Amino acid sequence: MNGPSFRTERRTDWHFDAWSGMTTRNPKPELPPGTSVTGALDLPVGELRRALATHEAGHVAAMLYFGAPFERVYIRDDLGVAPDHPGSGGAVVFGTTWSAPLRDGLIMLAAGERAQDRWLRENGRWNAQRGWVTELAAIGDRRDIYEAVQDAFDEDVTFAAGDDPCRDLAALHDHTDTLLFMLWEQVGRIADALARHGALTRAQASHVAGFGAKGGGR
Repeated sequence: MNGPSFRTERRTDWHFDAWSGMTTRNPKPELPPGTSVTGALDLPVGELRRALATHEAGHVAAMLYFGAPFERVYIRDDLGVAPDHPGSGGAVVFGTTWSAPLRDGLIMLAAGERAQDRWLRENGRWNAQRGWVTELAAIGDRRDIYEAVQDAFDEDVTFAAGDDPCRDLAALHDHTDTLLFMLWEQVGRIADALARHGALTRAQASHVAGFGAKGGGR
């Protein structure tokens, strides 16, 4: 089976959004005032729950593959659609610090956004608005990526301007998509379990994914 080819997405017309301070692949849509980030996905509750679970499962599958520690992963009971909750609908909870090669750490950060985007596309639910919302819901991950690149190189992240995944976001997405292609079955298993139960420990996620009790896929 051939690997994925995502180069068609590496277009150069990325869009800077002054409101969020993010540069995104998709332009900001016009949304009604008071719309929450996850509410703007405009999906039925069951599909919204699965989309958010897939975002977190992307992070978790990558972390298990690289052997990164975490305590648990969860999706919010309100799925992040409450008016007073502008961010994502779930999170990975860390209990300890851990160091990793820069590329591996950046892939773990990018894996949630890219997993959710892929799930929307594969299920015929992707459109430009949902693509933008998927990016915005990853604003915390993106900011961590920007900070890590700044700390490592004393320069800003670029967008489709180079091939180094440690410096360019589009290149990082290419590398992340390739890993997710290899781990997609595990992502799906974790997302299914997370959508059913709402939360998983690291051991539970590793067991569901088939990595074993300690995780580590390579």
